[in-house]
Amino acid sequence: MQNRALRTVKRHLVEAQNRALEDLRLIEGWKPDASIVSEEVIEALVILARESMVAGFAAAAEMTGADQTPQPDTADPGDPSVEFGAALLEAVQGSVARSRDAGAGHRETGSSLSRVFRSWRTDDAERRVQFASRAAYHVGLSAALADLGTREVAVMVSGRPCPECPGN
Repeated sequence: MQNRALRTVKRHLVEAQNRALEDLRLIEGWKPDASIVSEEVIEALVILARESMVAGFAAAAEMTGADQTPQPDTADPGDPSVEFGAALLEAVQGSVARSRDAGAGHRETGSSLSRVFRSWRTDDAERRVQFASRAAYHVGLSAALADLGTREVAVMVSGRPCPECPGN
């Protein structure tokens, strides 16, 4: 699930970078806006959250030995694309603003902008996609455990703990 969403996000980041660099070159005083995040990325992240939440429901049923997996109709995994888009937009706007404040020309501003997109393609996007998936998984796990009648949960940490787990 994460890999599929990450491929979509990374492909979009390349397209967004190319569009941003062209706009920067052609439009005097260009400023990045929310259109930097495509509908395709939003959809991929929403689907990721939903699938991760369903995986949490399945894991809860397996953990408790339930005959049937509860239905995730009432649980809401949220929309991770909102936070993702806001963080990307903030990074891009910050890069452009810092470059312009320093008196950089189009070439230097474009170089700074490219570094931001490269950072997102290599590290930030993967970290944020993993976080979105884990958060939705835990929403599903918690909701399903409650639906299955679990009143108390004890977290047993082994190996490398998930940074989103309350027991971390």
